[in-house]
Amino acid sequence: MSGQFAQISEVLTAIAVNYKSNKKLIGNEVAPVVRVPSEEFKYPRWDKKGSFKIPNTALSRAGKIPQIEFSRGLVSGSVSNKGISTLIPLQDIEIETKNGNATFVSTLTEKTVDVMMRRKEVEVARAAQDAKNYGTNKKDYTAANSWASSNCDPILEIRNAIDKSIITFNRMWIANDAFSVLVANPNVIKYFAGTGEKIFVTAEMLASLIGLDKILIGNTRYNISEVDEAATYSSAWTGKAGLFLYDQPASANTAETFMFDGYWSPNGNIRDVTELDIMNQGRMGVKEVSVRETSDVHSTSTEFGYLFNNVMAA
Repeated sequence: MSGQFAQISEVLTAIAVNYKSNKKLIGNEVAPVVRVPSEEFKYPRWDKKGSFKIPNTALSRAGKIPQIEFSRGLVSGSVSNKGISTLIPLQDIEIETKNGNATFVSTLTEKTVDVMMRRKEVEVARAAQDAKNYGTNKKDYTAANSWASSNCDPILEIRNAIDKSIITFNRMWIANDAFSVLVANPNVIKYFAGTGEKIFVTAEMLASLIGLDKILIGNTRYNISEVDEAATYSSAWTGKAGLFLYDQPASANTAETFMFDGYWSPNGNIRDVTELDIMNQGRMGVKEVSVRETSDVHSTSTEFGYLFNNVMAA
């Protein structure tokens, strides 16, 4: 293996960059993907005072234009290297090729990318559900007032959070288990159906009623066990919901969105794929296909979100 090194595959990289998962992941719709200028960078802290200041815009006879100045407090950000590889026996590739399966390596590359995307979903879920990213913009629930209780009107509470915020929230994420409790709440059903009627309330119906562009349901599960252990599955999103401001910024320097997924790459690709044939491993050698990216999730302002914490308290 001496002297061998992994080569970036343009074909497999193109597959990895353009691959769209069908797993209904919501991470990129909570934290938009943004290219950052370097592995260590700075991005502006949102200026609450300057953003809402409305000056007198009347022009004087001499044509002097009123001025407004935005403060630009910068915070440090960074991205880290991440990667997953899979080993494909060269004998399997030869057999699949003879059987007419010319996309065997491409298919396994997509499966590897899918694992990377699921890992990113977990990373975004952890950040979105972390109470410290909301400051004082949150509500904690007990069994007496949880969304499962008839004493609670979740719609009214969501609207109150929107009305009291200085920010116009345009999206909400919600864990799948919390969504099931929300739509079963009798006070929620009353907004859509008469007494005694049965109706299934959808995310689209709720978004329209509340006045949001979109409600995103997080329902990603992943295996937390080690390779040699029985599978144990955990939910990335659980028991919580959050209002947030979403915008697709052109760069980290213009990120007025609740959080963003910053990535860096010298060639501009969100991820790269390398391949390396290792001849002294396995019966006939193996091909190592590695998917790599340099990224991390960053929050921008506690003002840009509102957390409903432990809504299923019992």
